[in-house]
Amino acid sequence: MEIFHSIAEYQRWREATVGWVGHVASLGYLHEGHRSLMRRARAENEHVVVTLYVNPLQFGPGEDFDTYPRDPAKDEFVCAQEDVSALLLLSDDEMYPQNFGTKVSPTVAMDRYEAASRPEHFAGVATVVTKLFNIVRPHRSYFGLKDYQQVQVVRRITEDLHLSVEVVGARTEREPDGLAMSSRNVRLSGAERSSAPLLYRALQEVQACLSSGERSVAEGLRRGRSVLDATKVPMTLEYFDAVAPITLDRVDELKDGAVVLAALRLPSARLIDNIVLEDEA
Repeated sequence: MEIFHSIAEYQRWREATVGWVGHVASLGYLHEGHRSLMRRARAENEHVVVTLYVNPLQFGPGEDFDTYPRDPAKDEFVCAQEDVSALLLLSDDEMYPQNFGTKVSPTVAMDRYEAASRPEHFAGVATVVTKLFNIVRPHRSYFGLKDYQQVQVVRRITEDLHLSVEVVGARTEREPDGLAMSSRNVRLSGAERSSAPLLYRALQEVQACLSSGERSVAEGLRRGRSVLDATKVPMTLEYFDAVAPITLDRVDELKDGAVVLAALRLPSARLIDNIVLEDEA
């Protein structure tokens, strides 16, 4: 595995590299979800490039940029285990030099859900992803669908800006009890960790409603939210809604392909998750 600490070094390697390049972008503190993206990229491309960068632009005031979990030595080990071709470790000085003055402003549901909860987040994501695609020059880039709205944002900017990258959305990897894998899960207290899987069970309850023939969005969401009543810790449900898969507009009935988006704030961490509904009739 080649390890690069500068964009120029990486780009010399990229110029000499022949074959399809798959890309996995991460903030680091890699877990099994990231490994699954690397494995898929390896299966579908000749080369796999991983970029590690805790991007300050996607963290708003009062968020956890300074305390975001970091373990670069472990991350390098994980990438080597997964047969990554090149690991690019980026720095603020290179990504956002003193004269940097450009931001990319996405337009996918920017008035709701993650965009409403974190107003600066997606501009930061869109800006860094645009830069990464131009730096890495991948043929495909792989993103976990746990961050469902983020995947739609990345797809939109890629299409709008003609970035010539195939954006691949990969299934959410989960712990045995259903909790979606996330680097931030390490911060959950024991009681929070016990309650956290209720978020996915709430989403599954909406699916159970559809499977039983219930089409009412209001009833499905009511039954889903009721699952969270079993939590033993303080929590705030920031949103829990059924939407269309691309536009993220609210749907008027539970139906095949609709997506239920959810965000739950616990004292130590904020959880997001989703489920794509399947009409089994």
